[in-house]
Amino acid sequence: MDMKTTLAGAGAVLVAGIIIAGQTLGWRSFLPAFSSAQIDIAPTSRAPSDAFFTDEKIWVTLAKADTDHVYWVFDESADVVSGGIQLQHSFSFDGNIPIGAETKRRIDAFYKDGDAYRHVTTRITVRNLQIKASASFGPAGLEFTLPTELPGNWKLDTVQLTRLSEGQYHDLGITPDSSSATGTEARIVWDGAAVASQFGYASFEEAGLKLVADKTAWISAEYKEQNDGATLTVVKALINQGEL
Repeated sequence: MDMKTTLAGAGAVLVAGIIIAGQTLGWRSFLPAFSSAQIDIAPTSRAPSDAFFTDEKIWVTLAKADTDHVYWVFDESADVVSGGIQLQHSFSFDGNIPIGAETKRRIDAFYKDGDAYRHVTTRITVRNLQIKASASFGPAGLEFTLPTELPGNWKLDTVQLTRLSEGQYHDLGITPDSSSATGTEARIVWDGAAVASQFGYASFEEAGLKLVADKTAWISAEYKEQNDGATLTVVKALINQGEL
């Protein structure tokens, strides 16, 4: 493990401790009250908006801060995402909130300024849209199903297999072996050997066993709005779609 990785890990542990203490005793006890920084949010594929969808891929940027490293926390989770001033993110469906309801979801950023950590937070409006999907890995390869249409006249256009790395979803460039649609559901199949190779697994069989726990394996799907041609990009983690 190199020094950069070691320091990043130590910083994440420190920030995790600050988060837990701040949630328990109050943020003002641990962080400077003033910060000129702000968190900017934008869709990755459609016009700027004041509201977003669950599973929508968004850009999150820490602006007006003199730093190149940020610890991100989403929805006050104990998990700390270590990264740069900009990354891509998506908010998952919340089963405790009515489908279609709009709620405020929280984003926190922690960054070092001199010898002290500073903190800035924002809340964004997210519509609780449930996009049901499933993933399986078998003799035919990696099979993924998802809706052909979303509420609001959004229709499925393209689907890509992606890897989450350094805060962004990167297209792996694997063309599906087949795709079909039946009623309200689309089915896409990728060659198992190609998938194994792209994710660094030695064999088709190893990929079938390990993709279930691979947090870097995601599907990115673009939906087109039929009236104005706008594009909505949603992302789904393979590990959240049932056993592979």
